[in-house]
Amino acid sequence: MRTLLPLLVALLVLPGTAEARKKKAKEPDRAAQEAEIIEVHQAYGAAVRASDWEAAAALFDPASLAGIRESLQPLVGVDGNASVVAMSVFGMEPAELEALNDAQFFSAFLNGVLRSTPGAVDALAGAEMKEKAVAFGDDGAAYVVHQVEVSMGTMSMTKLGVTPMVQLDDGSWRLQMLGEFKGMAEMFAKALESYVPEEAGDGGEGEGEGAGGAEGAEGAGDEGAQ
Repeated sequence: MRTLLPLLVALLVLPGTAEARKKKAKEPDRAAQEAEIIEVHQAYGAAVRASDWEAAAALFDPASLAGIRESLQPLVGVDGNASVVAMSVFGMEPAELEALNDAQFFSAFLNGVLRSTPGAVDALAGAEMKEKAVAFGDDGAAYVVHQVEVSMGTMSMTKLGVTPMVQLDDGSWRLQMLGEFKGMAEMFAKALESYVPEEAGDGGEGEGEGAGGAEGAEGAGDEGAQ
């Protein structure tokens, strides 16, 4: 499982499947919209491959970023050991996290995940993503069908997913990916419950984070493949 962990984490942070938030539809120029949607989707993939989480965050619907932060916020309060957990997962104190905006919070979390998962950065750097189609829903959202493949050495994993995207009031298109991050936050919280009460700094932190990241990533990969 530890050998597969970098691949599972890589599949998690690449586009997956989520439920689109309803937005009021505008009269569409479908060809132009599809081109812009694919461009934004590809830009997110490029940011992920570069592990540039600030650039990745800029391509999210702001409401989705707020939702991701809400789902991750409980990690800081596991068993009342807010400082220990914040440093273990985010590399920051709770007060520092509180001062971050939603995009910075997202970036801090993903940087923490990659720090605790050796090999994940390399797996992301070599990931390949191919957009297969764009579909438009009656709710005004767009859905990008894509395939992601990540590899490390002789191993490779493939995920077929659908990324919902919404059009903001300024006409730009942005991603929504709440499900994967909520699942990962829950897995991290469960893993942290098992080691936070013990002595911090004994080397058990990495093991606890790795377990959470693996389970959350594996669950996200399964969700996207369905």
